[in-house]
Amino acid sequence: MRRLTARLFAVSLLSAIAACSHSAPETAATPVDEPAPTPVGMAVSPTAMAGSYRISAQIQSSRGGTARSNQTGSMQLAQTATAAPLSSSNSGTQLNATISLQGYTRAPRGRSGQAGAWWPIGGDSVVVGFAAQGAAEIQLRGAIHGRTIQGDVWYFSSGSGATFQMGTFTATKGR
Repeated sequence: MRRLTARLFAVSLLSAIAACSHSAPETAATPVDEPAPTPVGMAVSPTAMAGSYRISAQIQSSRGGTARSNQTGSMQLAQTATAAPLSSSNSGTQLNATISLQGYTRAPRGRSGQAGAWWPIGGDSVVVGFAAQGAAEIQLRGAIHGRTIQGDVWYFSSGSGATFQMGTFTATKGR
């Protein structure tokens, strides 16, 4: 965040100096509404995020009702780049994750969870994704609050194009 602030200050200062060195135009231009600049830096560091988490997810009924079931599990976020990145992400580097979410992951024999990937998406947000049945992916998309990640559970199908929110989750980092 300090780098972003320093860069913005430097750009503002150079713009002000350049504006002073030229004469003002005869007519004023109409201001254009531009979107706010995208943050350059990330508050989420792989070192700070790496570790073991306990997950509690509230998944909405697949029949379209409002009933929610509580699912529990765990995830391990590593600092190493994954050798098998998820295709749905357009992020630069994906890091290794192991996820175990009751009813949604399939751990290979001898493993505690299913392989997945995670990546920061700027600010205090992170995505943890893993393959689901068929040509689908489930993503945990959340914001970090201290030792907790809270957010939404999303389903993405590359086969049918279906995308929907399945529920919400909370993941708490172990000590």
